[in-house]
Amino acid sequence: MKKYIILILAAVGVGAIVGTIESFFKILVNQANWYRAQFMPYIFLLIPFAGILILLAQSQLKEKNGMDVVFKAEKNENSSLSLKNACFVLISCLISHFCGVSTGRAGVSMQMGAAISKHFCNRMNVIEYVIPMGVAAAFSGLFCCPITSTVFACEVFNTKKFQYKAIIPCLISSSMATLCAALFGFHRVSYVFQYSFAVEIKNIIKLLILILCLTLIGKAFAFSLNSLKKFINEKLPNNKYRIIILSLMIMMFMIFTQGRYSGSGENLIEEVFINGNVLKSDILFKFILTLLSAAAGFYGGEVTPLFSIGALSGYMLGHILGFPVFFCSALGYGTVFMSATNAYLTGMVLILEVFGLDFLLPCLIIGIIGYLSNCTVSIYPSR
Repeated sequence: MKKYIILILAAVGVGAIVGTIESFFKILVNQANWYRAQFMPYIFLLIPFAGILILLAQSQLKEKNGMDVVFKAEKNENSSLSLKNACFVLISCLISHFCGVSTGRAGVSMQMGAAISKHFCNRMNVIEYVIPMGVAAAFSGLFCCPITSTVFACEVFNTKKFQYKAIIPCLISSSMATLCAALFGFHRVSYVFQYSFAVEIKNIIKLLILILCLTLIGKAFAFSLNSLKKFINEKLPNNKYRIIILSLMIMMFMIFTQGRYSGSGENLIEEVFINGNVLKSDILFKFILTLLSAAAGFYGGEVTPLFSIGALSGYMLGHILGFPVFFCSALGYGTVFMSATNAYLTGMVLILEVFGLDFLLPCLIIGIIGYLSNCTVSIYPSR
């Protein structure tokens, strides 16, 4: 009983600390994005210099970073998960956003949350569910979706079974993080629109085609990311040449597209669900630039870019299939992420938490297809 109480207190502490730090992090990222907008397109000329700066700092640390570090820490393998590295990836992410590369924030947030949780729980002599609690708090502090964050943390670290015993501590830490984010004025972004899915043979066939296409897009992203990283490491083993060449490519793309695809892609999500100003080239450019930014070594993550790619894909497929575009975009928002991460339960819950229970039937179909298509292709190869 005493051990369980200590675990609950640790979850509360982790959620409060991570949620507060996540809020400051979001404020800094928003400021970086604001300053970038003031100096476009000239700010993109700094992308190669930012890449070299991050590379030099990484070489001084002599330790790897990213979600691979988090997965190794959960497996109790030799991992460089530390507060020092978390600070490094946080600063690198801010530099990446300021200069305008196509990257998210969730990967950095989850490494930071896991490092804080590890440090805090060591002080409290807690050894169970340390990393999942930190990841749940970080995910929730960023997106303010405590249920989705809990499911993600319980699902993503175990490919064979769902970690049911981790639900309560992860839910507590994620709820506390959401509460702390709310105190700083951050709330979950929800998109509400009326649509009743008519259960007819024609509509079900269209829905299956839609979900299969979205699933393939997610798998294509994960496969392309892993293949591109492998190809570049083989063809450009020199890190300096790699970062310079890819940074120049990203810089030219950003100047050509006037920065439309900079950052995490939240602007594109707003175009889909609010403004309706979607270009046919949006999917391709966001897809390519996110791949190049990740392969080059810029820090941030691919979660929010996957949300935007999914929403854009659903928007286009909706026009092709004759479905309401907002309905298809909502399904794409979670399905592409689900497919790219192999976190099919998380994708289902994400759609329901952000868009409402009207999507229950499509989400059940998404879960079944996600389960059947579950394979080793993922943006998290260490998983």
